[in-house]
Amino acid sequence: MTGIGLKSNAASGSGPDTGDRGYATMVSRARALIPRLRDRAARTEELRRLPAETVRELHESGLFRIVQPKRVGGSELDYVALIDCADAIGQADASAAWNFANLASHHWMLAMFDKRAQDAVWGKDPDALVASSFIFPAGRAKKVDGGYLLRGSWPFSSGVDASEWNMLASVVSSDDEADGIEYRIFLLKKSDYRVNDTWDATGLRGTGSNDVEVEIAEASSKIDAARLIMRSTCIQAMADARHGDIPDIAAKTRMRRDGAYCVNLCTEAVSLLFAASGARGLYTSGALQRQFRDAHAINSHIAFNFDAAGTNYGRVALGLPSENLTL
Repeated sequence: MTGIGLKSNAASGSGPDTGDRGYATMVSRARALIPRLRDRAARTEELRRLPAETVRELHESGLFRIVQPKRVGGSELDYVALIDCADAIGQADASAAWNFANLASHHWMLAMFDKRAQDAVWGKDPDALVASSFIFPAGRAKKVDGGYLLRGSWPFSSGVDASEWNMLASVVSSDDEADGIEYRIFLLKKSDYRVNDTWDATGLRGTGSNDVEVEIAEASSKIDAARLIMRSTCIQAMADARHGDIPDIAAKTRMRRDGAYCVNLCTEAVSLLFAASGARGLYTSGALQRQFRDAHAINSHIAFNFDAAGTNYGRVALGLPSENLTL
């Protein structure tokens, strides 16, 4: 399969900060969706994907485009706005929050691609969603006249059913050994790949209704700490971008370490609440067992594996090369 295989450009634009009216509007819109997302949460889990109504509401609210460049009609808000909106949506529906954060962030990523790639997507439809799977070993690409020949099978492409495009990671080989191995992200339109219905997981499968809420002090402290660390990292990253400062590999590995640590804190908080609920937490009619499954499903993602992120941070701190190819 041929596709667009372009390296991203280091480009960034300045956007409104969290004091901007646009930021407040988007967070308000995200919070306004909570009741409806809760009402259809059980059906979302049954479908194993976001219902059409949820996708439509995320489009109509403008939330999918909060970090998309203004030149194509996006809000171009600071990245922390995506975190805060996902936080609000996640209070109702973890699956909706996961897909929203993934798909919205891809608008931000696409803005760093070559303009030809941006125009291929947004020139036809600025609302078009882009899914992804950044598992480099899953793909094999080879340079050919006019582009690349790509093949492979990628897992965990969240939101793929609602997306018209996909960012797929691949190893690029060359007949010339001197060229070595190259790693690229390929942008493919929907007609260039097949979707296999394989997602039947215990967590993040769609979520049930959020009927029970429980609060204990240690759990809330962990959540507050995670939110503070994640938001502070996003705000600092945007400040660096505005000043044209490119973080070195030590800073990048620290950000990845802190992101993984935040997810671990939230997982621990949910586990505390689950344990405190006793046998009641086991009922499938309640929300806590779903939240427990969802939290651990999120925690199992390689991007949030603290052992991997912490080890890589330690390597860089000791002067060794980073093992994370995406940094």
